[in-house]
Amino acid sequence: MKKPVPETGRSELYPLIPSQQTMYFMIKYSLHKQVIQVPTSFSIEKEVDFNILARALNIEIARNDCMRLRFVKDGKEIKQYFLENCKLDGVRRFTFKSEAEQQAFFDADASTPVRFMNGETYRIFFFTCGNKNGVYINVCHMVMDALAVALFYRDLFAVYDSLKNGLPMPAPLASFENHIGDELAYLKSRRFAVDAEATSAYHRRGGMPYYCGLHGPELLESQRIKKKDPALRVPSAYDPIHDKSCLFHGHIDRETAEKMLDYCKANGIAPETLIQCGFRLHASHINGDVNDTFMMVLCGRRATKQERSMGGCLAQPFMTRVIFSGDTSFAELLKECSAVRTELYRHMNFPYLSSRRIQQDIYGLSASQGPSFMMYTWLPLNGNSAMTDAPCEFKGYNLGRYVMPMYAFSFENSKDGGIDIFYMYRTNLISEANVWTLHRNAVKYISAGIENPDITVDELYSIV
Repeated sequence: MKKPVPETGRSELYPLIPSQQTMYFMIKYSLHKQVIQVPTSFSIEKEVDFNILARALNIEIARNDCMRLRFVKDGKEIKQYFLENCKLDGVRRFTFKSEAEQQAFFDADASTPVRFMNGETYRIFFFTCGNKNGVYINVCHMVMDALAVALFYRDLFAVYDSLKNGLPMPAPLASFENHIGDELAYLKSRRFAVDAEATSAYHRRGGMPYYCGLHGPELLESQRIKKKDPALRVPSAYDPIHDKSCLFHGHIDRETAEKMLDYCKANGIAPETLIQCGFRLHASHINGDVNDTFMMVLCGRRATKQERSMGGCLAQPFMTRVIFSGDTSFAELLKECSAVRTELYRHMNFPYLSSRRIQQDIYGLSASQGPSFMMYTWLPLNGNSAMTDAPCEFKGYNLGRYVMPMYAFSFENSKDGGIDIFYMYRTNLISEANVWTLHRNAVKYISAGIENPDITVDELYSIV
């Protein structure tokens, strides 16, 4: 990588890497430009010196190079560069009288576009609500994915802790700029061709996928009538126009969460795999016990220690398809979900947009047709604060617009020991009652499955 140009105080121009291209593709074809933002807050039940936190924030901007990332039009392309130096002159601080006031204020900001092409790649506020003090960031997804946001909070409070207590600074973060070259080199490598072949074989296996919506079969049935195609399996489920969204906060109590996480540890299962099994069972059952489930699971693509200490946008969706029968046991379903996850992880650098085009070409799908009933990710937020002696809280906010039917993210609640799941859903397709039922039934399926791993899918369906 070239060093910053002294005359301009910025790096050379770089193309977007594939994960960023996926985000830009979403915004390019959406009327509402907030669809690629990541609005979250992190607070701690402890006194915070906001003057020191402001100093820590500028140190964080210097340490975390993705926070100095900017975008520019270069002909017909969007490119990016890194500022050599960047500081915030001040950060606005808000005091909220209630949780509801905090939620409403940040929901409003979340639904306001971050003007990333005009030099505004994020907005940051400090806040106090009751005995909680914290930081809110609304950041362009091409700058930070969800894991990068978690890293931002963790490192920011580690820097704050060092300043406040006169301790050495935490270990340096890895450079996102240096990683860009590796991403671009991969696109021209033999490995890219190998991954393309494997992805094509993956999509061909099982034939045309099936959309089992979280709202039930009515969308698919209505489009079968409209298109006079009774065999239609994939409707036009993506809508960049009628994309109003709401956010539903689901919670799993501590006792149930502990059983789930203990089961994962004992059986070598990722929490995201366990939870997506619950989602798949619910989607299957409300669509006539269809045995073909397709959802996108977000992969952070941070396999190495260096990548885990790097900001930026690396995450890409995995197009995960799991086929099972009524005789499949819960343990077997988990095993199949894990096998699909492992298979896709072997090719995790293959661009999502390329994978999507392969699927479209094989089955003749249009841009609006998609078999995925939701996007889902698990966020490993354990140890998110350097100040581990006080309860802390991570929250997400409603973008107000979302193209796909649903996006859900979940994480351990460090305050009460449970698991939080935030569901952002498109309201013209999915109701709040649909989301509540999804959450309730998924937890029921998971609880019954870990209690008796040999229980079959048909037996699980009978409990709700």
